[in-house]
Amino acid sequence: MKFYRHSLILLLLLLFAASNPVYAADITTEGQDFWFSFAKNAGGETSMSNVEMSITVVASVTTNIEISNEHSGWKQTAVANATSPAIVTIPANECMSTEGGQLDYKGIHLTADQPVSVYLNSSSPTSMDASLLLPVSTLGTNYVVQTYDGYKGYPAYAVIVATEDNTAVVITPKNNLSNGKKADETIVITMSKGQTYTLLSTDKK
Repeated sequence: MKFYRHSLILLLLLLFAASNPVYAADITTEGQDFWFSFAKNAGGETSMSNVEMSITVVASVTTNIEISNEHSGWKQTAVANATSPAIVTIPANECMSTEGGQLDYKGIHLTADQPVSVYLNSSSPTSMDASLLLPVSTLGTNYVVQTYDGYKGYPAYAVIVATEDNTAVVITPKNNLSNGKKADETIVITMSKGQTYTLLSTDKK
């Protein structure tokens, strides 16, 4: 699936460096401004109450951090330093969309007064997902998502987060989607800052 956007994040951020080797040397995972969201954890198929969503923030000096959902007003602060990373748990209702093909406000904004690295963790008793996030300063406008075709009844998915208002997104899925969109059918949406858009494949092998 291709994504064209203005200041747009995908959870599969590491793919950016891998698929753009010419620019990989210029990309840093440290920054002071991050946007992210969470995809549904397969381990929480029946209930999200057993899924913990958190971030780990690593800093080389004492750093003040703010994490918020700017739409709902949820906010939390933390402090990280060279010997003690900050670990913050985020409520699922603030950061995770469960339905595909719908705009929602599940984007989480993290700011820090010093450069930090941010790791995303989603864990349940039977499943764990993790990502190393890229700061806003390193984001591009053209992404290819490499994912599976579905595994043991769970669909392939991707989550988009807009970092700015009036973000125009053009999506070309390569599989049929849960919202009725067909493979190779172009999807065009406009997103506001902090909005998320989840893509779920209907292919469940």
